[in-house]
Amino acid sequence: MGLMKKAEGKINTISLPAAQKRGLLHRITHSSPYDMFLEAFDSLCKGTGIERCAIICKSDDNQSRVLVSSGFDFTTISRLTFDPTVLDSYCTGSKVHEISIPANDSLHSCFSSREYDSLRAVYITTIDLFPSRPCWFLYADSLLNVHRIMPESLILHNALTMLCTQLVTHISLLEMCIPTTAINQSQDAYIERIRSSLSLDRTASYFWIDFSPLFPDLARMLSSIEQYRLYSIITHYLAKKIGSSHCIRVDAEYRMRVVLFTINPIDPDLYIPGLLVPLKKAFGTDRISMLGISTVSISKDFQDIAHFLFGES
Repeated sequence: MGLMKKAEGKINTISLPAAQKRGLLHRITHSSPYDMFLEAFDSLCKGTGIERCAIICKSDDNQSRVLVSSGFDFTTISRLTFDPTVLDSYCTGSKVHEISIPANDSLHSCFSSREYDSLRAVYITTIDLFPSRPCWFLYADSLLNVHRIMPESLILHNALTMLCTQLVTHISLLEMCIPTTAINQSQDAYIERIRSSLSLDRTASYFWIDFSPLFPDLARMLSSIEQYRLYSIITHYLAKKIGSSHCIRVDAEYRMRVVLFTINPIDPDLYIPGLLVPLKKAFGTDRISMLGISTVSISKDFQDIAHFLFGES
C-alpha cells in the first residue's frame, strides 16, 4: 500500500490517575446529548485512525448534507452535498466503496481546491443511524492527513456499528443536527408575508434572540467549525420550530429576528420556554440559558413590523 498504513486491531490505552479518571467521568456524566454525540464521533475517528471523514444524511429538501465531520475544511463541509441517488449508486449493502481520484472528476465540486488536490481516494459506506432516513459515512485518503492510516474493514464496521448503537436513543437530537436550506429570504418575500398576514387580521408578536452571550467572539465563531456548527444547528432548529408561516431573519450581528403572526398575541411566558426546552435537553441548560431574548412587542402596523425586521435596532 506504499505510504498507506493499516490500523492495528488492538487500540492502546493510557492509564489515568484516579483523580483524573473521576474528573473525566464527572464531565462525561454531566455532558449534554450533543456533547455525547460529538464524543462518540471523536472516539470513532481516533479508534479507526481516520483523520478526514463525515457522516452524511438525506435532508428534508432531498439533498444529502453533512451531519458531522472531522478534518475537512469549511469550504468542503459546505460543498459536500450529493444527490442521494448518486450515493446509493456508489454503495452496495454495508460494503465500503472506493472512489479513485482523479478517475472520478465529478467529486471536484464537492471539495475545496486544497482538499481535492490532496485526495488519493474517497471511501463511502451506508450506515444505519436513522430508522427511516438514508445515511452514509465518507472518509478520505489524503496527502493532508498526518498519519495516513486507513482502517481495516472489520475495525471500521465494528466502530460504525458501535456508534449507531450509542446514538439510537438520541434520534431527536440527530434530527436537530441535520442542516436545512438557508433561513434568510429576500426582502420582497418578507414584505409579502407581512402584508398577507395583516390582510388576514393577524397580530404580529416580535422579538429577537441574541447569540452573542453564547458566542461572544463573533470572528472566532465564524472561523471555528465546531462553534459555527453549534450556531447553525440551533438557528436552523429554531427556524423549523417557529415555522415558515412566520418571519425569521438573522441580521448582520447574528441576532435572529422573529415575527409571529397569530390571531391573538402570543403569551411570552408560555411560548419562549416552549421554544427553548427541547434545545436545553439536547444541548444543555447552561449553554442555552446564555441566549439573550428581548421582550416581546405587539403590533398590527406594517411600518413597525418592517422596521423591526430590517432596522438596525
